[in-house]
Amino acid sequence: MTEYFAHRLKEFDEKSGYTARRLRSAVSPKSFSEAEEFFLDLHRRYALAQGNLTFRTLVKDRVKARDDLSDQQGRYGANDRSTDPTPS
Repeated sequence: MTEYFAHRLKEFDEKSGYTARRLRSAVSPKSFSEAEEFFLDLHRRYALAQGNLTFRTLVKDRVKARDDLSDQQGRYGANDRSTDPTPS
């Protein structure tokens, strides 16, 4: 998986501020499809930024967003039974 991250990072002209290993660890994808989704999101956002955002800042923001989502899912995710009806 680290080799995949290294290969995908080479697609960008700018430096990400992460090594492939560190980015893989920060993103911690459960599968190659999740890793690919992350990089597709980076490509899309990088194109939409049209030079108004550095690649380094974009990667940092996306990693933080994934961390925030993971934290939120950990608190309110699939294991949360607060919406289940109370047994009578």
